Amino acid sequence: MDSLVTRLGGLPLAIVQADRYMQETGTSCPSYLRLYETSWSALQAEVPWMRDYPNGSVQTTWTISYDHIRHSDTVAPKLLQLWAYLDHEDLWFGLLTRGSRGTKDPAWLQDIVRQELRFKRVMKKLLAYSLIESYRDRESYSVHPVVHDWCIESISRGRLDLMTLALMIVGFATLTQSEPAYWATQQRLLPHADRCVQQLHTVGDMDMIQDEDSDSAFMHWAFSTPIRAS
Repeated sequence: MDSLVTRLGGLPLAIVQADRYMQETGTSCPSYLRLYETSWSALQAEVPWMRDYPNGSVQTTWTISYDHIRHSDTVAPKLLQLWAYLDHEDLWFGLLTRGSRGTKDPAWLQDIVRQELRFKRVMKKLLAYSLIESYRDRESYSVHPVVHDWCIESISRGRLDLMTLALMIVGFATLTQSEPAYWATQQRLLPHADRCVQQLHTVGDMDMIQDEDSDSAFMHWAFSTPIRAS
């Protein structure tokens, strides 16, 4: 059960739903985890509706919050969709500005990176609906793992444009080894790079991502990052 609680990030509603489903179906923790990783959407459709909780389910809760945001801010939901292709931890303003390609970026991303105050307004909106958390000491933000799972399955599935954009942001945000903050920045970028690689594996064919800049970003990352010991 500890591994399940860890995977669900300690989120009470998600844990209660999982426990109720396992009881009602005779499913073991390892089997539930396997279904969660391989059949998220189908599993969420099967988990019991929790009448004692507002909105009844994890999926409904985040969907309602997302719909509210969509009607009040056009940029915040797009950033959340992109975030599905980055790691759920440690998104910071400098990641987006360093990885920006200027006018080649979508208009909504240009809007965010143009001014830090605009970026903070977007994050304030997501924080208000408890979709993200903030770390003031690092001036960065994270998405709860379950919310991150919901993002990739419900609002970002199959978005090759966002997958490409995430790859380019991480690639172009990479510093050269001669720059002072190289090692610290690389440590922050590695989880995002791993997430990009993970999502590329779901596509199965790199040729499906047709963008010269994405190739440049990938090569920039590859040649600027030392090989990690496995």
